[in-house]
Amino acid sequence: MGGVVNMVMKSAPTKLLLQANLATGYSQRYFNRDFGSFSISGTSAKSPYEQHGKNYNATAADFNKGALDYTYKKPLPDLVGNLTIGNRYLDDKLGVILGASYQNLRRGSRSIFYKSAVVGLNPNAVITEQSDRQYDEQQQRLGLHNKIDYRFNLNHRISFYQMYVNLNNMQLRDAVNTIYNGQYDPSIGKAELTYVTRSRKTQQQIYNGTLQGDHHFLDNRLNVRWSSVLSSARNQLPQNTMISLDGVEENFERKRTSLVNKSPVTYRWERNTDNDHAGYWDVAYKVPMENSKLELSTGGLYRDKQRSSFYQ
Repeated sequence: MGGVVNMVMKSAPTKLLLQANLATGYSQRYFNRDFGSFSISGTSAKSPYEQHGKNYNATAADFNKGALDYTYKKPLPDLVGNLTIGNRYLDDKLGVILGASYQNLRRGSRSIFYKSAVVGLNPNAVITEQSDRQYDEQQQRLGLHNKIDYRFNLNHRISFYQMYVNLNNMQLRDAVNTIYNGQYDPSIGKAELTYVTRSRKTQQQIYNGTLQGDHHFLDNRLNVRWSSVLSSARNQLPQNTMISLDGVEENFERKRTSLVNKSPVTYRWERNTDNDHAGYWDVAYKVPMENSKLELSTGGLYRDKQRSSFYQ
C-alpha cells in the first residue's frame, strides 16, 4: 500500500445535527447453499509458546477446538448502519460532533486451481491435481470519528480529533482436492481426494488522536500552529487453523476417510503492531512593509515510531 490520505473532519455545526440510516440485504449465493462458519470464542489469542515459554512442550490439550467446530446453516441478513450527531454549546464556543458506522456482511466465493508437473519422459506438463475451494466470510466493521473544538476567541482555538476503526474478519475455506492419478476415472465417479479446511480469524484496529492549536498574535502578524498526534495500528491472526483429511469418491459419492499421515492439523499465530507519536509546530510572522509582502516562517517535527511483529 502506498500514498497518504489527509482526512480532516469538519467541526460541529451551529445548530443540532442528527442523521441516521439503516440498510439490510441478503446474498443470492446463500439462497441454495448454507454459510460455513466456526466457533470464534473457542480460539486462543496466544500460542502455547507465549503462555508457557520456549521450553514448554505443547500437547493437544493446549489448543482450543473452537477453530475445528464447524457449522453450516442459513446466514442472517446483512446489516449496515450510520449515525452522525453534533452541536455547539457555551455560546458556540464548544463544538462536539460524532460519527459512527457499523457493517455486518457475509460473502462467499468459489475458485478452482490446478497443479501441473512433468511426468516421466513426457516433455509437456500435465495436470496432476484440481483444487475446488469454497469461501465463506463474515466481515464486521466498526468506525468511530469524534471531534471536539473550543474557540476562545477569534485569535485562539484548539481541537481534539479521534478516530477508531475495527475489523473482525472470519473466513472458512473448504477445499476438495482431486488427485489425477491411476485411480481417477470420471466416467464411473472414482477418484482419490484430499479435504483441506482452513478457519482464519483476522482482527485489525487503527486509532488516531490529534490535539491541535491555532493562535494569532500582534494583530494577526504572528501565527503559531501546533499538533500532537498519537497513532496506533494492530493486526493479528490468532490460531489460524488448517486440517487435512484423506477421502475417496466412489460411484460419484464423496466421503472423508482419515487424517492425512503428515501434519494433519496445523496452527499458526501472527501479530504485528505499529505505534507512532509525533509533534509538529510552525511559526509564521508577517513583516509589516508598505509596498511589498514578507513572511518569515519556521517549524519543527518530533517523531517516535515503534513496530513489533510475532509469528509462530
